Amino acid sequence: MDISPEENNYRFITVLNKKISIEDTIIKSLNDLIVVTDVNFKILTVNEETLNILNKSREEVLNKFFFDVFSLRDESDEPATIQSLSLDRILIERSTRIISGIKLFVQRRTAPFNVVVKISPILNTSGSISEL
Repeated sequence: MDISPEENNYRFITVLNKKISIEDTIIKSLNDLIVVTDVNFKILTVNEETLNILNKSREEVLNKFFFDVFSLRDESDEPATIQSLSLDRILIERSTRIISGIKLFVQRRTAPFNVVVKISPILNTSGSISEL
């Protein structure tokens, strides 16, 4: 049975939407803080635990620059930046980076959270990094 190009596209989009929905459900249900950004560090999605820790709504977080939402300090107690965390290397090397010794400050707590940050590039179908 031959499938028309339109039917084939419809099936592909349906499968892709189901895959995105499943991935979104997994991300949102994890107890770790999960943040997905684009290559410019604009926040695309977060899970519920992240919103709970930050005490913010999804609208207050989405489409914002990561470092405008998250108050992080590095091992030397300096504000964490793209440069200080060598995040630009992830884009060049296309490798996962695990950074320990990071402190996350949130408004409703006097003491920071000690966190380990894991950043992994996510490739699109053409092999370019589309998300982190």
